[in-house]
Amino acid sequence: MGRHLPQGPYDFTTEAVSHIPERPGVYVLYNEEGCVLARSAVNLRREIAEVFEEPSECVKQHWPTAAEVDFCLPTEFEARMIRLRHSLNVRGISHLCGSES
Repeated sequence: MGRHLPQGPYDFTTEAVSHIPERPGVYVLYNEEGCVLARSAVNLRREIAEVFEEPSECVKQHWPTAAEVDFCLPTEFEARMIRLRHSLNVRGISHLCGSES
């Protein structure tokens, strides 16, 4: 699938998620089908761990296999998300969880 963001990929496992830094930024969770989620978070490790521990029905259906992150300040979230979504769209990568991604 190729890289989406500069940091990672981290496997979408409890062990790997525990190594994601507790920093603000944007992240993408994906599998071989496409992008499961793309979001911003004040604490990347906590947010991704919450998705792992309490997945939505869509996440359960399209279980991610990897996570990539891009550290940035909260004031940069909107611009980084616009670039990430544009990059996914240009590359033809499907957004599997509709409004969640």
